[in-house]
Amino acid sequence: MTDFVIQGISASCNGVRIQYAAADVPAAANADADVQGAYLGTRKVYDPGALVVPPTFGSPLNMEEVLFNAIAPQIEFTMMWDRGRIIPIGTLDQVPEGGGKSLLRSNGLPSTENRFKSLEGYPWRRVDKPDGDFTIQGTLRDAIVIPFPLIAFAGAAAPLVVPVNVMIDTTVRVHGVGLEQIGQV
Repeated sequence: MTDFVIQGISASCNGVRIQYAAADVPAAANADADVQGAYLGTRKVYDPGALVVPPTFGSPLNMEEVLFNAIAPQIEFTMMWDRGRIIPIGTLDQVPEGGGKSLLRSNGLPSTENRFKSLEGYPWRRVDKPDGDFTIQGTLRDAIVIPFPLIAFAGAAAPLVVPVNVMIDTTVRVHGVGLEQIGQV
């Protein structure tokens, strides 16, 4: 059981997942559960050739995380303790990367020291104390529209396949110092 002082926050995109209708998944993908999951949106896929993920979301030619950069300014970002005390931080685009990544795909400079910093810190107490229940919440405040080209799968019934869902996986980390009482052996 540890108390924690939050001194920084970082956010990054872990990838985009695209879900197609099961009927549109190429027959060859059904031979492997992970490959099938890439088409059904249950597995992350790195697709620089835009074979599964539309090029708008996965091609290195875009030189950015298109979906994350589009939604980050629209996500209101708050910290909440014990489901009551709320501290608004701002929007997610104000929270830097905080990790090593390519400059082309990072949210700010890709350095472990690049974080949203709080000099005074925010206390996050252990579970059995007040302020022990801590939540970071992001709320999309406005719709985002991103037109993108469709993908053609070999053997598909339609010439171009329309995704059912486009999903983004993000990670928000808190950085700081853990505090424990000195114990006796």
